[in-house]
Amino acid sequence: MAGSGPDLQLTTPGQRDSIRPMKLEDEVKAPTGSDILPQTEVDYPPEADAPMPNNLRFVMFGVLVVGVLGILVFGYSRQTSVKPPAVPTGSNCKDPVTENRLRETLKQSPNDFTTLVDWGSYNLSCEKNYAIAVAAYKQATILADDSATSTAEPAERNEAHFRLGLAYLYNLNYKEAQAQFELLVQEDPKNTSALLALSAALAKDDPAKAETYLTQLINIAPADSEIGKQAKSLLDDLKKRPAK
Repeated sequence: MAGSGPDLQLTTPGQRDSIRPMKLEDEVKAPTGSDILPQTEVDYPPEADAPMPNNLRFVMFGVLVVGVLGILVFGYSRQTSVKPPAVPTGSNCKDPVTENRLRETLKQSPNDFTTLVDWGSYNLSCEKNYAIAVAAYKQATILADDSATSTAEPAERNEAHFRLGLAYLYNLNYKEAQAQFELLVQEDPKNTSALLALSAALAKDDPAKAETYLTQLINIAPADSEIGKQAKSLLDDLKKRPAK
């Protein structure tokens, strides 16, 4: 993932087929096939009256991980001094006014750290367009990690990396998500949000390592906290999974 900043794709309401990408360091250019990344859907469990499939436990485990992510999306800023993104929240938070404001701001200032984070949050939470969220957060982390020019505070830089990890995880880019969360855990082993997110990212491919991080998290998080409860629930479910 090294190199220059990614193409940031900006959408207008109801115009998914006319995505207009923006080269963040350069000028606006016409979209190409490689610029438009597919959005990945999450499989949810069947209706209650449907026949129970043999792999229901794996489906339910996936839903549990998605639930963990839902808590983490807006929980990180409460753990730190970072203000929540200036975008709507909720299950149906699409807002043309907010979208147009962010789009116009990025046209004028494509390397504005705060707007990039807000644009990523809008696409992550409202549009459910995880590829665009990844592009926005990734450019924000590139800017924040440049010590010579960055205006972001350390907590803001960490939040950008955390949200990039979440966007990767929602987009099922597990390895990339793990790298973001591992960076935060290495810098702060008591970062409970990063520990929980890292465990969720590892749960599919390396459940033993995920259990190690969850145990570490349970030892430092209050048992009655939301993160503590989710860590215990995820750990219990991991232990019930059939061995590969």
